Amino acid sequence: MLTEREFKNKLGLFVRKLRNRKGIASDKLSVDYTTVNQIENGHINPRAYTLYKILIDLDTDLDSLLTEKQREQKDLEDILIQKIRLLDDEKKKALIAFLNSFDITEK
Repeated sequence: MLTEREFKNKLGLFVRKLRNRKGIASDKLSVDYTTVNQIENGHINPRAYTLYKILIDLDTDLDSLLTEKQREQKDLEDILIQKIRLLDDEKKKALIAFLNSFDITEK
């Protein structure tokens, strides 16, 4: 479980990334731009309705916010799989030896 600080930071990063991806300036949202900036910098925990208005302005929903981490993890795994498939057998063996040097346990 995230601490409140971690949550605020992740929420702020999500809002900033989505806003930048869509090319929307913080002063163009229906929420005061200083509030948006405080959210994006992890300084405040927004009220539910404030977050709702931001998500509407960014044409997204709460589900997207909650599943962003899962999507990022899947994207990383897909990139790794694609790169591994391009390796020849010798490089795959070297990669396995490298990975075996880490203490990796299943979660």
